[in-house]
Amino acid sequence: MKKIFLLITAASLLFASCKKDEARAILKAPASPRGFAASASQIVLSSANDSAMVAKFSWEAADYGVSAAVTYTLLFDVPSDTSGASGWANAIKVTIATDSLSKSWLGTDFNHLLNQLGLDPGVASNVVVRLKADVNQSTGAASTVSSIFSDLPITVTPYHVVLIYPKLYVAGDFLNPNWTQKDQPGWILASVKSDGNYEGCVNFPNTDNNFKLCTQLDWNGTNYGWGTSGTTMSTTGGNLYFGGPGYCRVVADTKDLT
Repeated sequence: MKKIFLLITAASLLFASCKKDEARAILKAPASPRGFAASASQIVLSSANDSAMVAKFSWEAADYGVSAAVTYTLLFDVPSDTSGASGWANAIKVTIATDSLSKSWLGTDFNHLLNQLGLDPGVASNVVVRLKADVNQSTGAASTVSSIFSDLPITVTPYHVVLIYPKLYVAGDFLNPNWTQKDQPGWILASVKSDGNYEGCVNFPNTDNNFKLCTQLDWNGTNYGWGTSGTTMSTTGGNLYFGGPGYCRVVADTKDLT
């Protein structure tokens, strides 16, 4: 009987130990970020306040029930583009440093951001600013916990500036002279949101067209060539290739190298 009692006692201790070890911290997402606010609800921009702080957005730290690194993103869009299946698809996205609780802009930078939305210069326009919060696992991998959001309407009046978009220049064996970069329509991809996504139309006149996408009007910058497949690119590979002839819309992502 003593042996049986000792065995039962040992098993009970082991079971209790296992139950204790199974206790884990569980992320619980709040309904939305709290305290999301702007320094002003109406912002009028001009060259006179280019160097002044014109907009600051702030919020409280999202409480997930445990200590976790939270990444915030601010999205800017017009109200008509924030609903439906494609809502916020064309928003201007600004990623905030992990665990930061505010973001501010000088007048010139905020005006540049608003001009990307295509707002009429000199006209007060309604804009919706969305705060998006995401929490990662301790390994840095994305968590399965859903994103949370908080939306804030503001009124802004931008002024017109001539935007010079980042460009990629096409250089290929089909140009004259061969393998030269040209700052001309038809041989340029532009990033209209300055976000690493470039787009343009290129005429490939030959059956076989070899080319590269260059950040400068020479070979001294970054030159994107062949990646690991027909839809990827790299900064060290050979030539990109298109079997033509064809007049094509070309989209290049310099972040994902596609």
